[in-house]
Amino acid sequence: MWGDQPLCYGFGIRSCRERRLDREYPLEEIKSHLSNFDLLLGNLEGTIAGPLEGEDDVLPIMSMRGDDDAVEVMAQSGIGLVALANNHILEHGPKVMTRTVELLDLAGIKHIGSKWCSHRIELVNGLRIGFMAWSMVPEHHSQTIVSADWYNLAADLTPILEEIKLVRPGCDHLVLMLHWGNEFMSRPSMGQQSIARELADSGVDVIFGHHPHVIQPLETYGSSHIFYSLGNLVFDFWLNVTRDSIVADVELGDDISASVVPVRIDREFRPRLAVGSDAERIEAKVSFGQPVPDCEYPMAVARMRSWYRRRALVHFALNIWRYSRRDLVRLSKWLWMCTLFIIRTRRASRLDPNVVYRGPMW
Repeated sequence: MWGDQPLCYGFGIRSCRERRLDREYPLEEIKSHLSNFDLLLGNLEGTIAGPLEGEDDVLPIMSMRGDDDAVEVMAQSGIGLVALANNHILEHGPKVMTRTVELLDLAGIKHIGSKWCSHRIELVNGLRIGFMAWSMVPEHHSQTIVSADWYNLAADLTPILEEIKLVRPGCDHLVLMLHWGNEFMSRPSMGQQSIARELADSGVDVIFGHHPHVIQPLETYGSSHIFYSLGNLVFDFWLNVTRDSIVADVELGDDISASVVPVRIDREFRPRLAVGSDAERIEAKVSFGQPVPDCEYPMAVARMRSWYRRRALVHFALNIWRYSRRDLVRLSKWLWMCTLFIIRTRRASRLDPNVVYRGPMW
């Protein structure tokens, strides 16, 4: 994510990039390691597009939205393929999403998971590798736009399984980027495990999960490898738990091997290779543990959200001096609307955690 998230508006990723002379920021500390891979892919959470004609450079127009030159940093760091199927890609509407795709094309970065390119098969070292991207996180950014018309959004496994049947016969290995789960949960639910295993049984060799913004375990199921959540790489979350992350290292051939490279994101939002106790802690988080029973999962999510919301208010109070007066007014209004929405959905979200994504918030 290359923009400032709302609670870091004015001092998040985008703002730090504007103030620094180093155009490789924030990937300069990890760039040399990223160059070791034959193909580097990731989830592009959010859009890349400076203010369009008629737009002002203000909150919320530029929230979680990077400037045009962010694609250059990605390309120079070796990122060759990104997934666009996530709940923020349409946050600023179809025009901004379209501009994001245009900029990726200009930088030579391929993408999957959109209406322009749902999937693709790449020839890598003589192997035909299929890449798919889907989101199972509902969103409601507009009353008039059907999100599934713009990117791969699934309410259940049906469309994903249909695409697997289409893609799998033409490739040697199949990789799925999957946006799912709930923020800050350190373990998946049993329902997620069932979904992942059904996908593996249907022909997916590697699943890269994202959306929780924290690390979840790596599971080996048969010959398939399931990364339930990779954490973050470029993101301006301030929480300590969100600064632990991994780069997945997968080798495809006659056999498939999967390992992780521990990463720690510093206070200036730069990912670095983790060492010592940081690396040990991160590797321990990847060790597979028992998923959360479905009957317990909604309340576990509710407790985690309550914890996060308290931390968010503390963060806001501690950094109130950093916001411009204009942004502070806009942010205060945004927080008030969020509070009303939380109150309105509190009871329903304890039964179904995805209620909060369906909106509308306003």
